[in-house]
Amino acid sequence: MISRRKTRELLMQLLYQMTLLGDYTEEAKTRFLTDYAEEHPDEEPDHTYFDKTFSLVMEHLSDIDEAITGASDNWKLSRISKVDLSILRMALGEILFSPDIPEGVSVNEAVELAKKYGSDNSPKFINGLLGKVLRN
Repeated sequence: MISRRKTRELLMQLLYQMTLLGDYTEEAKTRFLTDYAEEHPDEEPDHTYFDKTFSLVMEHLSDIDEAITGASDNWKLSRISKVDLSILRMALGEILFSPDIPEGVSVNEAVELAKKYGSDNSPKFINGLLGKVLRN
């Protein structure tokens, strides 16, 4: 089984793909995981974490997006990069709806993903926005 960090990375990639395609269905998730398994037969994600967090994000997507909009100082979701939006959605799914994951871990993992996949400003933006949500 691959690490929780790598599983988070996969979940972020799935959310990014779904955001680009506008397809938030269970079938899209299944296709994504099937493709990943075919390309990486020796890498098994933490399905318990992946499925739980995916379900939380999908179930509470409007609440998560409201939290992002409320903390982003007049930025519309459409102005936030799709990568940053995907990272924020995953992190806020954990922070707001998964009490068994420490908030600090969620923030740190989100910032690390932003460093890897986002722009130069992404880590600071994501850290600041998540901090604002936590303070509110």
